[in-house]
Amino acid sequence: MFSRQPRGSSRVIALALCFAIVVAAPAAAQSTKPDERAPYLDASLPVERRAADLVSRMTLEEKVSQMMNAAPGLPADDFSARWTGKLVPPVSGKYRLGATAEDGLRVYLDGKRIAEDWTEHAPTTLTGEVTLEAGRSYDLKMEYYEGRIGAVARLMWQPPASQGLPYAEVLEAAKQAEAAVLVLGLSAQLEGEEMTVREPGFLGGDRTDIFKGQPLYPFGHGLSYTRFRYDKLTFGASSVKAGEGVRVSVEVENAGSRAGDEVVQLYVTDPEASVRVPVRSLAGVERVHLRPGERRVVSFALDPRQLAVIMDDGRMVIEPGEFKITVCGKQRGFAGRADAATTATVEGRFTAAGAPTEVKR
Repeated sequence: MFSRQPRGSSRVIALALCFAIVVAAPAAAQSTKPDERAPYLDASLPVERRAADLVSRMTLEEKVSQMMNAAPGLPADDFSARWTGKLVPPVSGKYRLGATAEDGLRVYLDGKRIAEDWTEHAPTTLTGEVTLEAGRSYDLKMEYYEGRIGAVARLMWQPPASQGLPYAEVLEAAKQAEAAVLVLGLSAQLEGEEMTVREPGFLGGDRTDIFKGQPLYPFGHGLSYTRFRYDKLTFGASSVKAGEGVRVSVEVENAGSRAGDEVVQLYVTDPEASVRVPVRSLAGVERVHLRPGERRVVSFALDPRQLAVIMDDGRMVIEPGEFKITVCGKQRGFAGRADAATTATVEGRFTAAGAPTEVKR
């Protein structure tokens, strides 16, 4: 392994600890015979026990070296390295085997190349599918070169799908729980500067498409033990000069039988924009607590920058035309469970007049 400052996370499992069993033994233990005093050398023992024994024998300096991989005399840029070791899979089946690297990499199994990209590039994961037999020893080799600006090189593997590791334990725990909270997000390996990633909606680390499907729970979704109504949406002016802000107000009523909090959201839509813009942009949020039957006026001051678009040359410009404003407790346009039944939306429009006006960032 030759990794500096690993970027992001991955669904595959790093082999560092497992491979350390055969290639990274501390100097004080390398001459020890494979007996009870050195379980890490006993190939008949489980991998986990051998790894734990090896780590327990390493000094702090050796452990730090394993993490930093700072070889004496190795320059920060423009170097190459070759790593060799043995792989003994714990179970038989089809594995994904390869590496994550910034710049050139090649991975070989028993002399056969299974992954290669011998060019300079952002951190990229390359793997190949291989069929491995449990308990058999395989020769593994990784070659790497670093051109400039940063060095990342990590051997990676993914166990057979039938094993489900580490997902099987997670799924079983979720089945036994009364409720499961799932936190999802984009991986840093999908979105990143100049990444060679080609997935639907992403190219080179940049988002290229806007999701227009039906989500289970849109942003801003929330249910309540009471119900809220929205009414009397007003603007400080029905028409403003391009470059000026505008004040937006709405009346929110607790129409239910219990007191409750409502998160009032304001979204801006620019249907006449000359460049690609979001379907709607969140421009304001205000939490209010209302007793049953209570009404309150909630106001937002829209800044001119919240009405601007980014031109191809990088300038921030407010274009004249009509803007659609939605004030709500949920986003409009969804059905089923995505449409929160305990809140509402109200919509209106105003116009920005005059010539296109550049605003400062």
